[in-house]
Amino acid sequence: MESRHLFPAPLSTSDRDALVSTVTSALAAAGIRTGATHTEVRLTAAGPAVVEINPRPAGGMIHEAIRLATGVDLLSLQLGAAVGREPDLAASSAGTAGIQFLTADRPGVLETIDGVDAARAVPGVEQVVVTARPGQPVRPPRNAYDRLGYLIAHTDSATETAAALDAAAAHCRVVLATEGQHS
Repeated sequence: MESRHLFPAPLSTSDRDALVSTVTSALAAAGIRTGATHTEVRLTAAGPAVVEINPRPAGGMIHEAIRLATGVDLLSLQLGAAVGREPDLAASSAGTAGIQFLTADRPGVLETIDGVDAARAVPGVEQVVVTARPGQPVRPPRNAYDRLGYLIAHTDSATETAAALDAAAAHCRVVLATEGQHS
């Protein structure tokens, strides 16, 4: 289960070029020529391997990480493409953005998530959003629906963004009502 996204991914130029080439070829083979796609690729010892292609924007707040890192608003561009507008994918800013998901480490009933204000105060943190509600049953993540919220950070580098996410996540404590303990 995915717990974090970084954009752009901290990859070597050769790995990045291989991934772009693989995705471009896969999309052409699938006949996809316009619009956003959610294309997952795993970088293996044998090279990039396409996991899935879906003709839709990516979920998991990835569009927000891309917007923060580049200034490109993929959701607006997707809507514009739907009515025939040519997308402008030119970046107007730089940096790295990331998303860290909040999850429970054991099953229970959510009482609260402590430390949200402290997480918001971490330099580089743009958003801290709790989507779960007190009284909701929770469990360790098996899919995206088990996420309890997310943190989004934006800094100049992948290292700084990861550090901001780590620091913010360290403040967030999942408190389960059934145990009265922190997760």
